[in-house]
Amino acid sequence: ERLQSFSNVFIKLHPGSFDEGELRKMVGQTFPENFKIVNGDPEQYLAETSIGICGGTGAVIKCIAREIPVVIVGNNSSLTMNPLALKEDSCVWRLCFLKEDVIASLEFFRKTIKEQPEKIQQKAKEFVNAIFVSPSDSYWENYLPSKENVN
Repeated sequence: ERLQSFSNVFIKLHPGSFDEGELRKMVGQTFPENFKIVNGDPEQYLAETSIGICGGTGAVIKCIAREIPVVIVGNNSSLTMNPLALKEDSCVWRLCFLKEDVIASLEFFRKTIKEQPEKIQQKAKEFVNAIFVSPSDSYWENYLPSKENVN
């Protein structure tokens, strides 16, 4: 009920997970009209996304790289993959195992986006700097022959 206040909620299921019918069965009710299950490459939806809700997938990194705060939904019955674990920062991402924590995190992010958007932008940039390396020709040394050995 509290999620109905969000204007658009895109739900992108991981290709290896369950399908839309199984999700609807798990939820046990119909989704509000502002909830949309989407398919295809998540890149096409990121421009319209203000907060990400993801499992431990590459979508988490894509959100942070675009300064989109993200809720990682933890798995209560098996291993939770968390590609952001190396740099804990509750301003841009939160790992949640309970629906109440997911909702509280969404409300926190919505408030922060409204009142302190520069804080999320700065923290996301710090995160990107911590996990991505700057481009360099030296990274190709193991894959390409050196210029001296090219005939």
